This record gives sequence, C-alpha cells and structure tokens, in this order.
Amino acid sequence: MKEGIFEDSLAKSFSPRERLVVLESNLLRLPGRDWVHRSRRHGFHSSQGFGQEAPEWLQVDLGEVYPIDMISSHGGGCRIAPRASQAGRSLLALARGLSKLVVMNRRLFVGSAAAAAAAPLGLGQFPERKGEARLPVGLAAYSFRDHFSWMKGKARKPRGEEMDMFGFVNFCAEHGCHGAELTSYFFPADPDAEYFNRLKRHAFLRGVDVCGTAIGNDFSMGKGARLDGEVVAAKKWLKKAALMGAPHVRFFAGTGKGFAAEDGRVGDAVAALRECAAYAGELGIFIGIENHGAITAEFLLGLVKEVNSPWVGINLDSGNFISDEPYADFERCAPWAVNVQLKVHIRRNEPADLPRLIGLLRKTRYQGYVVLEYESGKPFEEIPGYLRTLRELCG
Repeated sequence: MKEGIFEDSLAKSFSPRERLVVLESNLLRLPGRDWVHRSRRHGFHSSQGFGQEAPEWLQVDLGEVYPIDMISSHGGGCRIAPRASQAGRSLLALARGLSKLVVMNRRLFVGSAAAAAAAPLGLGQFPERKGEARLPVGLAAYSFRDHFSWMKGKARKPRGEEMDMFGFVNFCAEHGCHGAELTSYFFPADPDAEYFNRLKRHAFLRGVDVCGTAIGNDFSMGKGARLDGEVVAAKKWLKKAALMGAPHVRFFAGTGKGFAAEDGRVGDAVAALRECAAYAGELGIFIGIENHGAITAEFLLGLVKEVNSPWVGINLDSGNFISDEPYADFERCAPWAVNVQLKVHIRRNEPADLPRLIGLLRKTRYQGYVVLEYESGKPFEEIPGYLRTLRELCG
C-alpha cells in the first residue's frame, strides 16, 4: 500500500479549529448501502449501514485548520498532500491498514497529533488458527483472592480457609483442571528461582499446567518516572513467568479515565507495551492485554494492532465489556485472544450465558485455555460446579 493512501472510501475536507473533520468521500456511491444508522459516541460522529459491523465513516476533531487543496483523491482512497502538517498525515496513518474504521474516543486515539505521529496504527494481524477449537479448562487463583495470606507482596490475614499457591494447584488437580493461572498478587514477597522451581515441580507432579500469571500494571499514567517503574515491574514479572513455566502473562493497558486525562498517553502506553513485548519475545512468553479499566472493545483491538507484536494478543475477559452488546464485543475480540477468562456474570450482575460464550470461541476457532475467574462470594462451594459445566461445554 502506498504511503498515505488507505483503502476505505474516506473523505475530503478539513474544517476550522474545534470543528470536525469529515471522512466520507465516495460513500454515497457505494452499492447496496442504506445510510440510516447514525450514532454519537466518545466524541465521534459516525454512520453505519444495515448489515455492517462497523461504521464506514467518522468525524474527528483534529483541532487545526487544513486547506482543501492539501487533500487529493486517489482511486477511492485519499491522501494528504506532502506539505500538509504532521497531524493530518498522522490521521491517515491511524486509519491506514484497517478494512473498516471503528469508533474510538477522540482523546484516546486522535486527540493529540503528537500521539498519533509517535504511534500510528500498526498493520499487525494475529495468525489465523487452523482446525477446530481446542478449549482446555483452567482456574485463576484470583477466584480465591480473599483466602491468600499475601496480597501484592504484603502479608495479611486471609478470610476463612487459608490457601497458598501450592494448595491452589492441589485444588485445580482435585477438580479436573488442565491449567492453573497463578495470579501474581498472591505470591509471597520477592519469590526467588528456588520457590518457582518448587512450585513448577509440584504442578507437574499433580498433572496441572501453569497456564499463565496475571499482573496489575497501569500504563495510562503518562510518560515519567511512574510509568518507567510500571514497565520495570512488568518486565520483572515476565522473567518470573519464565521461571514458573507460564507461557502467558495478563497485562492491563490502563484505564479509560487515565488515557483521557492527558493527550499523548496512548502513545506512551504503546511504547511501554512494545518494550515489554520485545522482552516477552526474548523469553517466549505471550502478553495478553485485558479489556479492563472501562476501555471499549474497539479501543482494545486498536491498541493491540498498534503494538503490532507477534507476542501480544488479548486476554479476553467475558465480564469486563462495558457496552450494551458484550457478547458481540466478545466475538469481535476472540480472534485476537491468547487467553480467555470466563466469569459467571456479564457486566457484574447479569448471569453469563456460558454455552453462548463457548459457542463463540468455537466459532472463531480459539485454541487455548479457558480460565474460570470466579468473583462471587463462595468459591469453595460454587467453583466445582462451574468447572464441571465448563468441562462439559469445552470437551
């Protein structure tokens, strides 16, 4: 694809400062489109035709003035003339490589020309999985979060029956789990290689895979010492994941609130994730970015593609989608999943349709762990039944 040109039929004119750029060239000439669905979400105005999964045009506030003669059309696409500003060229870089544009918060992805220039949307494509879905069942240690005597390196008094990581592995073995996700929060302070070797040996002898771990990083705080510290801590846990034999680490990107607080934070997060991804690749470990922190499915997909690493995908959490269509969001993200965490509720209080969720994973030919992450109040009593259900659905 030529520099500055993208395939979608996009637009032609830039409006004055604090107004909207409209990307809509040739849309009305496209066959079979009925342009009646319109929406205003996250600072964008978009239009969507019947039967389409994503908007075909959108308006973006660039906060600058662009003369009309800086825009030229090329065979259904469009290009910013060479003398246009970096902000204009970055907008096209943001869209380039997508088959369809998606609606995203303008402050998150386009509010800052500098952020867009620093981290244009990548052309990454997760490899298509061959054959049928394969769905081994795992359990997340987070399911017993109140019962561990350690929390993020600090000792505490557990509630009710106490559990440590060795006991958690035993629970997984006794209840038919293929894998155990060893959440980082619940390890003793500063576990060393000898500790992880003992734990890895224990899991192997119980016939349980260490299928992953999970950290609680935040990359949405903006460039500076705090973000640098988050990256250092994340890389330390990638190394610990290698020691414990975990092939996957759940990452957070940050929060929608954090990203919206200041222009440029998305670019900073992308840089942090790329640094971690390079190190993860050296260790042979996947990073799964979770739909956590009130970010949309569209934002998450854009972020993963922008990081553009063969070692980065999505940690697909069925309970964290914030839209009115969580099952559609789940299906959209599933092709990029490197780990799946299933919750028994959708949006916290609505019982999850587990057969429907597993059906969507089969439809997208997901091949990887389906990890139960139980968040209700009676884990010892209720988890065994949910695990039986998942084994039946995933078998």
